[in-house]
Amino acid sequence: MKDKAMALLLSLLPAFAQAQGYAGMGAPAPGFETPKPGTPIVFPKDHGPHPSFRTEWWYLTANLHGADGQTYGIQWTLFRHALEPGAGAGWDDRNVFMAHAAATSATTHVFAETASRAGVGQAEVEASPFRAFIDDWIFESQDDAFTKARVVAKAPRFSYDLALMRNGPFVLQGEAG
Repeated sequence: MKDKAMALLLSLLPAFAQAQGYAGMGAPAPGFETPKPGTPIVFPKDHGPHPSFRTEWWYLTANLHGADGQTYGIQWTLFRHALEPGAGAGWDDRNVFMAHAAATSATTHVFAETASRAGVGQAEVEASPFRAFIDDWIFESQDDAFTKARVVAKAPRFSYDLALMRNGPFVLQGEAG
């Protein structure tokens, strides 16, 4: 009988895990604001954090031309996920961060991830001037127009520390961002 109960419990685990989504992110999130279509995006304010939302991210991709004549790509993403609504400070801050960075060439794709918490100087996002960081990974602008920026990622198999200059308009994700 004990073996049958254990088998039943184990058979239910995949369904329970799937229903919860990644870390419960598929579950209802009372107390958080829901994004609404048609809300205008306003920079520089919208470069910064939106603590009333449960999850958000900052994302950069760039195509680069090396001194060796080859093309390269980089990607840098920082995700913020609030564990519960409401502001907190220091160790009471209820936000966790996860970052992903990658570098590519025609023959290579290397990537790394890191995770940390907010409130204790390990990961934060500021709107003006924009600065997002997690440990020693940084994405920051030199001005509110993002005409110049810097992006840094360090991992065992690769690292980059790039000065960037914007030469076109922002590309908004989805329908009008």
